[in-house]
Amino acid sequence: MSKKGENIYKRKDGRWEGRYIKNRTPDGKIQYGYVYGKKYTEVKERLVVLKAQYVGKQNCRKIYYGDFSDWLLFWKEKYLKKIVKPTTFSVYSGIINNYLLFYFNKKN
Repeated sequence: MSKKGENIYKRKDGRWEGRYIKNRTPDGKIQYGYVYGKKYTEVKERLVVLKAQYVGKQNCRKIYYGDFSDWLLFWKEKYLKKIVKPTTFSVYSGIINNYLLFYFNKKN
């Protein structure tokens, strides 16, 4: 029987199918990979190995060498603006400018 959150399902043809995150596109969308097997445990074992490989790749991101305030402003304009509505963006900008930047600039 499939357990919640493991992405392992029994197909109509009797095989088990497991789904794992294989990669992400530059815009952040998930690309899935699939594993098939005759037994649930077989698929689960293979998924553990493949998921561990993805976690290893995921940690190899670029390192940002600026301070937190610069990074936060960059992130706000580059990424946040694209994924939220304009009113939400203005609220978040106010929080960032009035609280986060104030707090972290005060700490430095």
